[in-house]
Amino acid sequence: MLLLKIEQSGGIACHTGRRSCFFQKLEGGRWVAVDPVIKDPKEIYK
Repeated sequence: MLLLKIEQSGGIACHTGRRSCFFQKLEGGRWVAVDPVIKDPKEIYK
């Protein structure tokens, strides 16, 4: 077994420009984005 502990730096870990890829919440049967976009993905992936 291999266990890694990662310390995130830079504040963005998701390809959508958010802190994490777990940015949606199920509300009334619909997925709603609840975390803000920190940086526009077009700027990340020029």
